[in-house]
Amino acid sequence: MTTTHIPFSYPVGDTWVINAMLNDSAGNPLDLTTAISIDWTLTDSNNNVAIDLNLSSGITLGSGAGSCIITIPATVTQGLAAGNYVDKVVVVMPGDFVSTQFAGPIEAVVFNGTLSPQLSMFRQWFPEFSTVDDISISQSLMVAGLWIDPSKWSKKDYPMAILYWAAHWTQLLQTQLATMEIAGTGSTDIFLRQVRMGERSFSFQQRSGQKQVEAMAAPGESLLSQTIYGQLFIQLRARNIPAVMVV
Repeated sequence: MTTTHIPFSYPVGDTWVINAMLNDSAGNPLDLTTAISIDWTLTDSNNNVAIDLNLSSGITLGSGAGSCIITIPATVTQGLAAGNYVDKVVVVMPGDFVSTQFAGPIEAVVFNGTLSPQLSMFRQWFPEFSTVDDISISQSLMVAGLWIDPSKWSKKDYPMAILYWAAHWTQLLQTQLATMEIAGTGSTDIFLRQVRMGERSFSFQQRSGQKQVEAMAAPGESLLSQTIYGQLFIQLRARNIPAVMVV
């Protein structure tokens, strides 16, 4: 059974390393020491093969059963044009067992020194924003790049941090627009606190989580807790920029 993996993004000119687990039809790890062949291919949008690796070039067996390591050298990836590709792994075992183990989208990205992910990768990760126009998403990505310092992040995590922050910012803007439509153009807060209809008014309590964050964190930090994307950004940031306690 072929598994479709989530979209990946790799920098053009970097060494790509893919750790793969190959299983039989019952889900048990294959004994790859008896494999006749293992092939990894990367094809472009026109279905042309851009890279083709095998056991004699680029693929090595891992330490565990069923595991293998696919290594695409920087000298190979630097020849790729930026854009969307599809990769797949096919293994051939004794007894005419041929299996496409996994396949999925890969984006080759030219980071231009800033490591900023492309609009298409944002679209792949966050289809829930399909109604938001490209210009707005691009602006969110640009703002995210202004706020996040690449020197503080690992190359592995920085692109995802940009995506989470941009999704967080986009969600806040969409919430703000919806709030303004309900409460009028004079509304500037993210959440409704009060609605007045004639002599009657309805008040809404502020989220306790927001109050707690505001009491403990820097100005503006509370906004990150208001969307799932901001919360994921905080979790990712914690392993790149440890919190410092001031006493």
